[in-house]
Amino acid sequence: MVFGWRNLDWVIALSAAQHVVTREEHTAWFTKVLQSSDYLLFIVETLTGEAMGILRFDRAEEAAVVSIYLLPEFQGQGRGMHALRLGCEHAFDRWSDLAGIRATVRSDNAKSLKAFREVGFEDEKEGEEHGVPVHFLFLKRF
Repeated sequence: MVFGWRNLDWVIALSAAQHVVTREEHTAWFTKVLQSSDYLLFIVETLTGEAMGILRFDRAEEAAVVSIYLLPEFQGQGRGMHALRLGCEHAFDRWSDLAGIRATVRSDNAKSLKAFREVGFEDEKEGEEHGVPVHFLFLKRF
């Protein structure tokens, strides 16, 4: 499921790597994530248990980096924002010394920017990543 989602055209277009990931690459990454205490990986589900996306936190010294995507049929309903809020709470609980959580959101993704800001993320700066305009956001420990 996670491997299949990773190689969807729209996920590739939004990812940093911007290429199809092989099964071997994915297996190595997935194993590392599951075995390390520096990662949190959630399958976001509906109340009835239907998988609708991924929420991930990668620990990077005093902060964590968050990544989230929902399948298109689940977008625009507030579910991502709810999952993001709960995930951030869990990350702060899991890592008691975590100063905050960083997010990088494409500047052309107004809905995602709005969701992150409603959760409490604040703009640090604007810039580019892989030639794409982005907003760098930060959520301080609450």
